[in-house]
Amino acid sequence: MMKLGKHIETRRLFEVTEAVCRRARPVTLVFWNLSITILFPLLHTDFQMIRTSS
Repeated sequence: MMKLGKHIETRRLFEVTEAVCRRARPVTLVFWNLSITILFPLLHTDFQMIRTSS
């Protein structure tokens, strides 16, 4: 259940990001892609660390 909820959250985030990017300039799109590429693995590892520590 938790995994499914997480997946839906992630999908919604990407949909929102896509909608923003469509209105935004290509420069913003590149920035978004970079930030997602950098932040997503960091957030993922943070969640794993929290899960293992608790």
